[in-house]
Amino acid sequence: KFWTLIKRNCTIIGHGLKSDFTGINIKVPDDQVIDTAKIYWNGGRLLSLKYLFHKMFGQSIQDNNHDSYEDAYAAFVLYEKYKEELFKEAKKSNYKI
Repeated sequence: KFWTLIKRNCTIIGHGLKSDFTGINIKVPDDQVIDTAKIYWNGGRLLSLKYLFHKMFGQSIQDNNHDSYEDAYAAFVLYEKYKEELFKEAKKSNYKI
């Protein structure tokens, strides 16, 4: 099923996806990947999904067992927040460089 999504040019959103893709031995084109570990990276240490979600929304995730659905949801919400902030900044400059 995952391979079908890739072949249909779907965009994959997640956190720390490089290791996931390596683990299942699949190459996903960079233009089909949105990795929140990368978009919230400031050139230093990569921040964990748990840390980012807590700092951005004040909510805990990954408290008990690993839940891939919870991780997927958290990564998606972080991406939506990133887009929201990006467009707020763009609006301030009237969408000009």
